[in-house]
This record gives sequence, C-alpha cells and structure tokens, in this order.
Amino acid sequence: MGAKKGKKGKKGKKKGGADTEPSPEEKNFIYQAEIESLQQKLMMESQRADVSKASENEKRHRELQLDKQLKDEEKRTRDIIADMTRQYKSMFEELTEKINKLEREVVDNDETISDLKEQYEKLNNEKLEIEKAKNEEIKELKKRIDDMSSDFAEMLRDTLHKMQERIEIANKQWEEENDANMLKRFEDMALGNKPN
Repeated sequence: MGAKKGKKGKKGKKKGGADTEPSPEEKNFIYQAEIESLQQKLMMESQRADVSKASENEKRHRELQLDKQLKDEEKRTRDIIADMTRQYKSMFEELTEKINKLEREVVDNDETISDLKEQYEKLNNEKLEIEKAKNEEIKELKKRIDDMSSDFAEMLRDTLHKMQERIEIANKQWEEENDANMLKRFEDMALGNKPN
C-alpha cells in the first residue's frame, strides 16, 4: 500500500505539473515556516551554546578552583617539607653535637682510665717496694733482736757468773769476818764485857 501511495504522490506531481509555482502567499508561508524553523534552530543552538558556555565557564571556574587548591596544596606541601627539613637539620645538628660530646667524653674517660691505671701501677709498684723494704727491715730487725738476745743472754750469763763469784767471795769474807767477830763476842761475853 505504501508503494501505491508513493506512486500516487508522484502522479499527483505530474498532474500538478512542474511549471506551477507556489503563490506568493504560499511562498511567504513557506518562508515564514522556514524562518520560524531557523529561529527555533537558532534558539536551540543559542541555548546549546549558552549551556555549553555555562558549562565551559563552570569548567574554567572549577579548573581555577582546582588550580588554586593545587597551588595551595603545593605551598602547604612546600611549607611542610621546609618545616620538616628545618626540624631534620635541627635534630641532625643536635644529634651530631650529642655524638661529638659523647665521643669526647669517651676519649676523656679513656684518658682518665689510662691515667688511673698508670697511677695504680705506680702505687702498686711503690707499695711492693715499700713492702719489700719493710720485709728487709723486719728481717734485719729480727736478726738484730736475735743477735741482741744472744748477746744479752751471754751478758746475763757472764753477770750471773760474776755475781755468783762475788756472792761466794762475800759469803766467804762474811763467814771469815763473822767467825772472828763471833769468837771475839763470845770471848767478851765469857769474860763479862759488854759488846760494843
């Protein structure tokens, strides 16, 4: 059926003829329809352009905001990096100073320990020398005491021997003197004379 209609339409054109032009009113109506169609198209394109422009403006605005955010973030990151770098340098300097100080203390302590060891060895050697000298002195004194004891014992023996000799002599003399005195006294007593 559709094909038949198409043929009729063609036939109608043939009937109407190609020579017949539309009237000015029809032309005016056609042009008016075209103008309205074009105006509608223009409006649609204008709306589309406005939407596109608004979208582009929004896109640019978002890009500017993102760019600003990115710059702010970069600045914040740079500030954080600068602050962390400063803190790192400060901590590194402090740690380096502490390490140097501790190393100096270790060197000083090593020197002190070395000095104390030398002093200890020196004092120990002096002590050993003093002990040796004292032991020699004690040995010498013991020898002298032994010698003096021997000499004293010998002297006591000699003194005792001499005292015994003197006592014997004194006893002998006393006996001789007393014997003579006693005889004289006895004689005096026998004669009746009083003793002196």
